[in-house]
Amino acid sequence: MLGLVPPTVSLKYAMRELRANTIAHEQLGCNVEVLEDYFTNFYNVNSNTKKNLGMGYVNGVTNIKLIKDNPIWNKQAIEDAIIFFTSEFPSLRKISRQKIEQIKSAFIQQL
Repeated sequence: MLGLVPPTVSLKYAMRELRANTIAHEQLGCNVEVLEDYFTNFYNVNSNTKKNLGMGYVNGVTNIKLIKDNPIWNKQAIEDAIIFFTSEFPSLRKISRQKIEQIKSAFIQQL
C-alpha cells in the first residue's frame, strides 16, 4: 500500500500498529520470549523491512526491534519510532518536518 497512501497516512498507520503491539506487550508483562515467538512464528508479515509498511503493518523483525528498544509505550517510544520510520523508509522521508512534529505531538497527547 506504500505509494498508494500518502506518506503521512502511512506513518500514522505504522505508529498506530506499533502502539497496539507495544501496549499488548506491556499487558503481557513485557515477556521477551512471547514477543519474539509471536513476531517470528505467528505474525504474517514478511521480513523485508524496506517494503513492508503496507496498510500500516511493519514486519515482525522491526516490531521486535522497536518494542525491545522501548517496551513501554511512552514519549520516548513515540519519538524513537518516528525517527526510525522516517529514516528507514524512503517514502516517509518526504514528510515535512512540521507534519512529523504534528504526528508526534498527536501521539504524545494521547498518552
